[in-house]
Amino acid sequence: LRLSSLKFKYGTEEPQNDCLCSAAWGTQSFHPLLSLFHRSMDDDLRLDPSQPMEMDSLDTDVKTTVGYMMSENTDPPSPPSPRRFWLRRWRQFWGAPVTAFLGNVVMYLLFLFLFSYVLLMDFSAPPAGPSASEIILYIWVFTLVCEEVRQGCFVGSQPVLQRVRQYLQDTWNKFDITALLLFILGVICRLFPDSFESGRTILCLDFMVFTLRLIHIFAVNKQLGPKMIIVGRMVREYMRWV
Repeated sequence: LRLSSLKFKYGTEEPQNDCLCSAAWGTQSFHPLLSLFHRSMDDDLRLDPSQPMEMDSLDTDVKTTVGYMMSENTDPPSPPSPRRFWLRRWRQFWGAPVTAFLGNVVMYLLFLFLFSYVLLMDFSAPPAGPSASEIILYIWVFTLVCEEVRQGCFVGSQPVLQRVRQYLQDTWNKFDITALLLFILGVICRLFPDSFESGRTILCLDFMVFTLRLIHIFAVNKQLGPKMIIVGRMVREYMRWV
């Protein structure tokens, strides 16, 4: 039973209301307390039509704002042009981290293939001079040198010496520096007829160092990565006993 339906006064003879209250509350001795309780609740629940509720005013403001926005821009948005759409998708594709990583892996494998082809098939003696594939290999290694210089000297907001120290703390950066220095040494020896075979041997060792660099790339794989970490820790523990 709602409290608003139990409107009665103490002392009036209304048998229907008395019966209703007796059925609801069990006895008529609670009528004075119910009267006081109901009057206080009725005063709280009574609404003044001159004072609108806060939620009604908020709803009105929202409807007014939405109506104003819809009245301002009634035209549907124009679809983007196909050229702009494909340019944006092309930029998003090549800027994705997965695409950059896979592109780096593919280009590094092509670099190793070109390096091995030059050492095995197209490595002529000094009088003949370097071939076209060998010149492409030299240009490619020069770009790798520029990348390592950029990573060591121009990445970060720290001083240059601190950047170089932080760069040298990484083991794989030391591998890169070793591989590039061996390549430069092998090219210098390759230019002279007396040290041509020595230069070729140094370049073969350098190819092995560049191949070891693939371990860092394969560490991303979820099958090979944990196994490589386990093997590295086993070798580290083994070297303590040697």
